[in-house]
Amino acid sequence: MDPSIDACFAFVKTARHRTVTREERLDILRLHAWFRSQYTKAASKQVADALGRNLNLVQDVWREYQASQTVTAATPSGNRTTHITKVPRTKLVTQMVQLFVRDRRATRTRTTAVEVMMYLKEMCVLDIDVDDKKQFAASYRAVQRFLKAQGYKRGRRKGSSTYHLSKANALARDTYVKLMHPHSTAATRPNVVYTDESCIHHHYKSHHQDLYDPSDEHDVQSKEKHKGRRYCFVAGILDSPTMASKVMALDIFTGGKSRGKEPKDYHGMFNHAYYVKWFGRLLDEMDASGVTKALIVLDNAKYHKGLP
Repeated sequence: MDPSIDACFAFVKTARHRTVTREERLDILRLHAWFRSQYTKAASKQVADALGRNLNLVQDVWREYQASQTVTAATPSGNRTTHITKVPRTKLVTQMVQLFVRDRRATRTRTTAVEVMMYLKEMCVLDIDVDDKKQFAASYRAVQRFLKAQGYKRGRRKGSSTYHLSKANALARDTYVKLMHPHSTAATRPNVVYTDESCIHHHYKSHHQDLYDPSDEHDVQSKEKHKGRRYCFVAGILDSPTMASKVMALDIFTGGKSRGKEPKDYHGMFNHAYYVKWFGRLLDEMDASGVTKALIVLDNAKYHKGLP
């Protein structure tokens, strides 16, 4: 035989997939019909030789057609196809899970695959007997595979926490901006001293194993509400058109839940009496630095509203 023909046979054998599609099985059936219409002996062997297919495969195609008047594609051997999933991968289910995780993260409620599984059970997406350990474990693994396929991760989502601004605070902010804008844009800006008090928590207890969807742009987690030891501080910052900016009347102290001789915590320390004393210290520093005719900015805290 011509070597080029041998090369052609070899190419077809190596290039085509081992799994026979329905269209290829239809071609086998067509050849069966043609050879048999010509009264060819051993038609199955003739088809197998012509197509270079296994004789058993060719006979199976004819046998299937004789039994059901149709042919179907064979199930590929091995794990090469998409299998039926326990958790439906529909758009509706995907959106349901995303909204469920988002709402729980907004309230800093820890969410794992177990919570997602129970939610899907509650929404009648999954039918689980929670008392059956094997069924529970199988459903749990199915939900884990679903979450992994959807791109969910566990841990802290960097840069996603925020303070939820209430409507009242938003109105107060807008009023402040309107009042300060003429001063900040004036040709001769006045001296401004911005004051505030805050704290840094000694221990942060975030849920490091929380589920989150990196692709969810609406997932905004609120700041954690801490209860414990705090490093508290209060200060004023000078913003002047003629003088260098600097921190003024800085006071730092520690508060929290330590036993015995503990300093007061953030809310106990920053009261009216303390603020009057600290404000006097701020005025003294401003006078010593030559800061006059200054606007002193402070927020709407209760202890800021009383008179000395």
